[in-house]
Amino acid sequence: NTSLALYPINSMHNHLFVRLTKLRHVFIGHGDSDKLSSANKVLRMFDEVWCSGQAQVDRFLNQDFNCSSLRLRKVGRPGLKTLLSVRENTVKEQMKFLYLPTWEGSDERWEYSSISNLENIVDAVLADGKASIGIRLHPFIGRRSKALLEKVKQVKNKYSSNTRVEFSSTEVPLVKVLNDYSYFICDVSSVVTECLAVNHHIF
Repeated sequence: NTSLALYPINSMHNHLFVRLTKLRHVFIGHGDSDKLSSANKVLRMFDEVWCSGQAQVDRFLNQDFNCSSLRLRKVGRPGLKTLLSVRENTVKEQMKFLYLPTWEGSDERWEYSSISNLENIVDAVLADGKASIGIRLHPFIGRRSKALLEKVKQVKNKYSSNTRVEFSSTEVPLVKVLNDYSYFICDVSSVVTECLAVNHHIF
């Protein structure tokens, strides 16, 4: 039997392990998104890429490089089972928003984040006197742009005493909290797929 090495992220250090020829190297990723990192030439160094579904396979097939050497295997998203089983929830009629910004990316070409508009987004939700908003930050926010961390800090301070604004912890898996909200505000990232499974409104 061949042992598997699974890779959840595109790291510049992955090649140090991929050179071990007795292993089968499989890129599984940590989500299903339309970002450039989901389908690029670097992934050709792996034996297989495990995809959540046909959409991810299509991203490869629609790229302008040859990926015929890759085995693209659809494995689904088992983490969505819990969401699908309880997605019809009474919270659907409440005005509870969850903002899920992605990070700013490793360079400007991969800039998908709306976090620079955090204050405007919070103000827009609070304009409805009955609405509340939870904010779940991507743990990489500020990795490339330290100014974003300062902006987040300012917003946290501004709304620290407002009970309708809550900065959520990333310690609890996202799939366990999605059903607590009725509306989602997302960037282009893997969280869109998870929000779709709950069948609530997405902005």
